[in-house]
Amino acid sequence: MKNDKEVREGLAKAAALLRSCRYLLEGGFDVNAASKAYYVMYHTAQALLLSVGKSYSSHRATAAAFAEMFVKKGEFPKEFHRRLTKAFDFRMGADYKFGFEIPKDKAQELHDWAAEFLAAAEEYLRKS
Repeated sequence: MKNDKEVREGLAKAAALLRSCRYLLEGGFDVNAASKAYYVMYHTAQALLLSVGKSYSSHRATAAAFAEMFVKKGEFPKEFHRRLTKAFDFRMGADYKFGFEIPKDKAQELHDWAAEFLAAAEEYLRKS
């Protein structure tokens, strides 16, 4: 695996963000939790890309490269890319729109998507 140290750091950052997402959900900060859930997925995708020697500066480029290098090759289900892009949309609303609200069950779902993506990436990287 390329960039081993950076990959581990990326996964550690994603895991820390997942913990903060959980705390935000427990505290009733659903909009903030949704934003953190996206960042879990984003840093997870970045870590995966670093493992094959790739790095992208934009969020959309990271998502597109994840789809190209991992989903199209059958390493991860298409659903993971769809969730990543959908979570990005929620993050944009959460971070930049005044009055943006998200139902608790949707924020919980985003958390669950993030946890599943991170766990799948960790497992994939263990096997590589």
